[in-house]
Amino acid sequence: MLNDVEKQLLQDLEAQDPRVERVHEAWAEGVLTRVSLKRNRHGEPVFRYRFGQSRVDRSTFQTLTCTESRCPQRQALRQQWLVHTGLAAPAARPARPAPNSPCALAAEEHIVWANQVFIAREARFPVTLNCAHHAHEPLRISVTGWDVFGPSGYLAGGWAADAPMFVSLAQVTAWLQAQHPATELAPTIR
Repeated sequence: MLNDVEKQLLQDLEAQDPRVERVHEAWAEGVLTRVSLKRNRHGEPVFRYRFGQSRVDRSTFQTLTCTESRCPQRQALRQQWLVHTGLAAPAARPARPAPNSPCALAAEEHIVWANQVFIAREARFPVTLNCAHHAHEPLRISVTGWDVFGPSGYLAGGWAADAPMFVSLAQVTAWLQAQHPATELAPTIR
């Protein structure tokens, strides 16, 4: 997308008065982005990139405007930008667990529905993210979802299309209601 914007600005610069700055503005998740093109004093075309009120370089602009919300590089850079602009406080570092302290391997919720107990167990799926803007190399991340188990074993979950089948417990309970419409009562999570 950025390549297309740059090509269009270059074409406009060549077709019209080369002394006038060319600008493309767009909104990205509530932030005004701006790509401008002007000739420098040597007559060479120079692009400038703005994300909100911040002037950034091309690779930073690409990462900030990336459409993949799961990208950890995008998330970290967005957080840095929010802190830099005063829109967010710096994130506190997570507390380190004590050495040799026990920790849960996966979250597990018991859901009582239609006089049966179902178990929703957190699952992690390794995913390779290819940056649409080519701002960085493909990344390997872990996406969280839920698997559902009943009295007879595994019922549903896993990876479906481009995301986990169940992203939240609300989706699990809605699925249980649709699969086992035994009562009008809402499922309870224990």
